[in-house]
Amino acid sequence: MAAVAVGSAAVKEREYFIYIGTSDFMGTHTKHRKVDISHYMGSICSAIPDMYLYTGEQETAGTCLDWVKNEVYKSSAEELGEKVYDLLDEAAGKIPAGSEGLMFTPWLSGEKTPMDDDTIRGGFHNLSLEHNRDHMVRAVMEGVAFNIRWAFRCMEKKIGTANWVNFVGGGALRETWGQIIADVLNREVRQLINPREVGVRGAAMIATVGLGIHKDFPTAAKLVKVTKVYKPKPENVTTYDKLFAQFEKLYECHKKICKYINEKIHK
Repeated sequence: MAAVAVGSAAVKEREYFIYIGTSDFMGTHTKHRKVDISHYMGSICSAIPDMYLYTGEQETAGTCLDWVKNEVYKSSAEELGEKVYDLLDEAAGKIPAGSEGLMFTPWLSGEKTPMDDDTIRGGFHNLSLEHNRDHMVRAVMEGVAFNIRWAFRCMEKKIGTANWVNFVGGGALRETWGQIIADVLNREVRQLINPREVGVRGAAMIATVGLGIHKDFPTAAKLVKVTKVYKPKPENVTTYDKLFAQFEKLYECHKKICKYINEKIHK
């Protein structure tokens, strides 16, 4: 995590990054140790001297998209291999913001940030006969983004408001997802070059600073190129603000039901 944080090029205090891989996590460097027990967020040692990495981790993100790939687009996945992700991105891009009312909660393996609940489970909500599998793909991307917004809001309350965020990890290869996150967060989202290799890049940056090749981390970070910038679209921001309020309510409505089922029935 410390290497990813450096490789994200968000190395100055109050610069933020979001990583989407199998799971997702977000973070920012800070000079003062921060802890938010109620939302399961805290500080770990940073690779940057005299700094902490304030971070929160969410259990399932890219793996939610993989579930749709494996269970709903199975034949396409078998035929296309890795290129199926391009198909999923294109499919999600065909659907308007809000997935025409379909919502997805991404807690397929419980959740840590921001509620630390190991019995909560995910699902599709408000599913109707009008929806198809393309709606499901976009709803998954939006659900992960809503979950990130929930945790990101908690992080900003501790650290300060972000004007932009760097987007890394395998999920950052998906352009539709990048725009969705920008719209859901109402923040500028910067896609970095080679986002999947962010951990390797971070390790290399730590080495070059340690060896004196670069005088400090901000200098090394200047070498990391931004390949695309996603700016929030006002009409989508309005839609997502309304849906996010319902996303939070979905957790409140389902947490007791999931707890009962997963502790009393399906152990």
